[in-house]
Amino acid sequence: MKCPTCCAPLPAGRALCGYCGSTADLDFAGKSFDTANPPEHPRICAGCEQPMDGLNIGSDQDPFFVDRCSACFGLFLDCGELETIIDRDVPPVYAVDYLALSRLSEQNGELVRYRKCPVCRKIMNRVNYGQSSGVVADQCRDHGVHLDAGELRRILSWVRAGGRVAAAQKAAEETVRASRTISLPEIGPLGGGDDENPGLPRLGRFLLKLFRNQLD
Repeated sequence: MKCPTCCAPLPAGRALCGYCGSTADLDFAGKSFDTANPPEHPRICAGCEQPMDGLNIGSDQDPFFVDRCSACFGLFLDCGELETIIDRDVPPVYAVDYLALSRLSEQNGELVRYRKCPVCRKIMNRVNYGQSSGVVADQCRDHGVHLDAGELRRILSWVRAGGRVAAAQKAAEETVRASRTISLPEIGPLGGGDDENPGLPRLGRFLLKLFRNQLD
């Protein structure tokens, strides 16, 4: 569960956000109010500026509302809803289909446009979902994410092809590579004592002194 105000993760069983201090309005199913109920006022599509419809992609007993534009078929998902849809519709993935990921990356090429959030009407940020999916979504930190027609399908295909696994592997490799980078202290001029190189480890100071003695 994420905070509906700032999208920060909420501790299990708690409704008070430790980041922004707001209280999440929860229903008995543990969903945010905006997910379990249609919006009180129509939201304006970030893509074509038309009013959006509240679409129930769940059931009458377990509603799950998202906002969809009937004109351009764009979607607006409140904070946490995109991850919920992915976890619901995509089974666990442990392998990477690099060929499928390569084909998905070739579908890029959309025009760069900065759009307004359907809720607060502030300019949203452009974010590459998963940092490597190639789907550049429009994200409002406070309210959610806008996806153009077909982008949700591309994100689901990216996850099924192991995009998350590949991204996690890349992050782990970068962490290992960074940990192997050692910053050595600068060595002072030859001929001085240990005080000239206080940052050098004891073994290093011993070897340096031995080297100096050989020169002498």
